[in-house]
Amino acid sequence: MYCLCIACNFRSLQISLAVIETAADYFAQTKRILIMPVIFFFMAVIWFALWVGGFMTVCSNGEIQPVGGGSQLKNVEWSSGTTTMVWYMIFGLIWTISFIISCNDYVIVVSAATWYFSKKSDDGWEGHSDIWKGFQWAFKYNFGSIAFGSLVIALSAIIREIFEYIGEKLKEKAGAENCCLNCMISCCLCCVNCTDRFIRYLTENAYIYMALSGDGFCESALNSFLLMLKNAAKFSFVSSVSSTFMFLAKLSITFLTTYCCYGFMQIDNTTMEEFQVTSPTVPLIFIFLFSYTVSAIFMSIFAVGANTILQCFLVDRDIAEQKNELDSMMGHVPAALRKFLDGYDQYEDAQEAKVEAEKANDMN
Repeated sequence: MYCLCIACNFRSLQISLAVIETAADYFAQTKRILIMPVIFFFMAVIWFALWVGGFMTVCSNGEIQPVGGGSQLKNVEWSSGTTTMVWYMIFGLIWTISFIISCNDYVIVVSAATWYFSKKSDDGWEGHSDIWKGFQWAFKYNFGSIAFGSLVIALSAIIREIFEYIGEKLKEKAGAENCCLNCMISCCLCCVNCTDRFIRYLTENAYIYMALSGDGFCESALNSFLLMLKNAAKFSFVSSVSSTFMFLAKLSITFLTTYCCYGFMQIDNTTMEEFQVTSPTVPLIFIFLFSYTVSAIFMSIFAVGANTILQCFLVDRDIAEQKNELDSMMGHVPAALRKFLDGYDQYEDAQEAKVEAEKANDMN
């Protein structure tokens, strides 16, 4: 069945592989994009530190009651207003962190989109990516839309956690013997998780369409959803192929980093005996987890770039076909994707004829 699906959508698979290749070119030519997760990580750390200070201040707002028994400990009894404020602050933390992550994704989206529409040579190794424009557009044109999208993600995450908490409590009361109830709870949780993943994926594609069109979040989400329905096979192949590539890349980076650190630990250094590692197991576990986390953060740039390039190509081709101006795309479409345009053969023939004419003029 899977082979039949690939055979029926072979052209979509070819375009998806070309998109992955183009995303790799973008990633190789725009190495400075790797600094974006670091910048937004420190922004999140600074915000979290400020939030902790404010949260502790709110938590201390109440009537102080002694514990009793000669103890110096005190209890702070919250009023209904303080309790409401605490829940508002927890929700605000989730929303703000989602907003910072969304800003990071939006900057990457604008960077990939500006690289796609920049002029390139025939070998596909030229192009300009404007990262600063992503910051400018995010805070000048699409601040409210990004905030609303991150609100949707935050609400989806909170609803999922609530359902998972209720499901765990119901499973504890039902026990392991009630198989029917456990099956129903698992099915409900599966639906909730699928909905949450769909909302996250739709929001990411809405940011891409929003960067291309300048529309608001809701309109961009609707248009990107229709675009995904129209090109379901292409989006599916890009998502699956890029996920496989990212998984292999993360494992390779993680195991290579862990192996190198293990090799450094085995070096016999008699001049620094106090730094010798007697049992490398625990340090290697922490190194493995840390390197996997870092590689996952940086490889997520590749996934966002691949989705952006696919959507840029589809929207660009649809507009060019409506205006009957496919030749105008040849100057900026990456080389890996040019061959999937209807006017590619005519464009190649015209380029070859132009080169031959220039050679003939030089000889004359």
